[in-house]
Amino acid sequence: ADVLFQLGKQDKAMDLFNSLEEKSLLDFSGMLDYAVSALRLGKNQLAQKIAEKTNHLETNYVLSLVAFNQQDWQTLEEKTKVYLSESGGKNKINAEYFYAFALFRQNKYEQAFEAFINFLEKEQTHKLARDAQKNALVCGMQLHQQTAKKTSSWLDKAVKLAENLVRTAPTMEEKESSVLIAAKIYVDADLLDNGLKVLKPYLKRNDSYGMKCRFYTAEILLNKKDYAGADKLFAEVEKNSFDKVLAEHGSYRRAEVFYLANQFDEAAQRFVSYRKKYPNGIYADSALYFNGESLKRLNKIDNAILCYEVLVQQFSKSTFK
Repeated sequence: ADVLFQLGKQDKAMDLFNSLEEKSLLDFSGMLDYAVSALRLGKNQLAQKIAEKTNHLETNYVLSLVAFNQQDWQTLEEKTKVYLSESGGKNKINAEYFYAFALFRQNKYEQAFEAFINFLEKEQTHKLARDAQKNALVCGMQLHQQTAKKTSSWLDKAVKLAENLVRTAPTMEEKESSVLIAAKIYVDADLLDNGLKVLKPYLKRNDSYGMKCRFYTAEILLNKKDYAGADKLFAEVEKNSFDKVLAEHGSYRRAEVFYLANQFDEAAQRFVSYRKKYPNGIYADSALYFNGESLKRLNKIDNAILCYEVLVQQFSKSTFK
């Protein structure tokens, strides 16, 4: 049955497993092979039914895989915890990751962070190591956001994880993803210069990723109140042909730059420009509102009122109403 399954003859293999099981010819090891085969075919209920009939070192591990497939995070936590407490077992490292992941999906961030770090201390080169680092980073950020202080030890831990993700990226694709993650963390940590530094090598790239790096850099410059620098990069993003959604974000953010810089005449013109280009855009309602606000600051009250009236009429469910 095992050989048939490995040869891709799954139907014949499952029929044979079933026949052997009905005749009580499978020992616990054979039953688990049957359960794992069912699991690989997405037959979670069958896998659970068969695995529960066994008393084997790997029984709770197989049941934890069933729970993972069913997204039953509480059961996944329970089964991996039992499995890890038992002596023996050949899938302890994998189980440690799944245990941490179960905690993570239940928003038990502090326990999950500790479990992910415990996993990483044992297996830096495991195929799930980078996922563990990313998940631990999310835990750290969630815990930071739950604290009252602007800075916390959780934020420091998240920064270190982000830096390690960039440093140890095995491929260019992974590195690019990690750079954007690190940039976001640096902004949250108010390490703006670090964010600029990690993005700088990619600013001259004339592709979708280069545009994302320009956008993130512009956001950081905006936080530093470098309005001219931010507008220059947002302008490049607005004109790009690689990512139309990002281009729209760039167009709107250019208007916001001037609004935040208190240059309300230019801001009003750019909000109008955005509305003409994207009449049904993501920011259509907010563009109307801040267009009105800009005009109000310029003491053009009648024109401002017109913007507010259009906003009320066209976007009755808008939060700006």
